[in-house]
Amino acid sequence: MKRCVTFLVLCLLIAMMPLTMTSAATASASVTGPSVLRAGDTFKVAVLMTGTGLRAAQGTITYDATKLVFQGSDGVLTGWAIDIGSATAGKVTFLGVDDKLTAPINSSKQLFTLTFQVKSGVATGANIAVTATKLSASDGTNDFSPGDASYSVNIAAPASSNNALATLTVSNATLSPAFSAATTSYTASVPFETAKLSIQATAADAKAKVVVGNTSLAAGK
Repeated sequence: MKRCVTFLVLCLLIAMMPLTMTSAATASASVTGPSVLRAGDTFKVAVLMTGTGLRAAQGTITYDATKLVFQGSDGVLTGWAIDIGSATAGKVTFLGVDDKLTAPINSSKQLFTLTFQVKSGVATGANIAVTATKLSASDGTNDFSPGDASYSVNIAAPASSNNALATLTVSNATLSPAFSAATTSYTASVPFETAKLSIQATAADAKAKVVVGNTSLAAGK
């Protein structure tokens, strides 16, 4: 009788214990590209897949063929065989496989890159998007359906063709000759103990950007 009671209590305890569920692995995708694009630019986007033990992936890359020209692909993930189809009506399909079973994706990996050119007539402010859609991935046992991933940027205004300076000064040295927008080479003498020049410059075009390089000095140089 004691054995039966003990067994009954044990069964009740097991029935009352909460179940622990193990969540299934997932896969996701992303598409990255440059933060600034202008009409006429050639650029690359990278297609990445994230997951654990992934050995195959496929999908379709879409883009607006009235704004972009597809030029080719490269940067294929080492160890994978990736077939990228020809561009048709703003679409490029791809199929990638870890064909030798030696390079599974266990974090976030770049599958490949695609090169596009922005058409010269695309207007400033127009949106450029490259989207990975109809995606699927597999670890050999489980199949996954990652959501769409997209790279998007608005076309920036054309870069200025005026690369002249409006001002150029060195607060701890004297330039020779005196500054002139047409002069591109100057000399300056400073005391031996001066370790760095203090250079200030402004662009003639307010939309242009001035970048001052290394200003550190070394004896005899």
